Amino acid sequence: MQEKREYDLSERLLRFASMIIATTNKLPNTLPGRRVGDQLFKAGTSAGANYEEAVGAESKRDFVHKLGIAFKELRESRYWLKLICKTRMLSGAEIQETLNECDQLIRIIAKSIHTAKSIRGAYGNLADEVRKLEIGMIQTALEKTRGNRSEAARSLGLSREGLRKKIERYSINK
Repeated sequence: MQEKREYDLSERLLRFASMIIATTNKLPNTLPGRRVGDQLFKAGTSAGANYEEAVGAESKRDFVHKLGIAFKELRESRYWLKLICKTRMLSGAEIQETLNECDQLIRIIAKSIHTAKSIRGAYGNLADEVRKLEIGMIQTALEKTRGNRSEAARSLGLSREGLRKKIERYSINK
């Protein structure tokens, strides 16, 4: 079960990296456009790689450290995306989805770091904490979308079927 959860976040980070590449390809071919694009490209594509390193960490301390690097890269990505909007290199509408995904990933990684730091001793507690986090995020998404599972799945970066399975697995009431 835990492998699936890692895959879900890995997949979201991979999708985020592809969104970053698409965004950098749209930037103007000016000196500022190229410089900002280079910085965004580096930060936005490295977050997923750092998460993958965290998944393979040799200790809890190493795990937290590598997640922290992914967190910093996502925050840097958010900065560059906001700068692109502020300077009108691209319209806010063109990058809003990427910016929203970045914000969500920052929250997920921050919560993961907090959870990992709060766990004392046995790793069995991590699965419980991840379960609680997933249940809370699913319930929040369903509340925000007034029970619309398609919209909730989209906001969570899941397929409708993936969301259905998680609702069933966790016995989440509608």
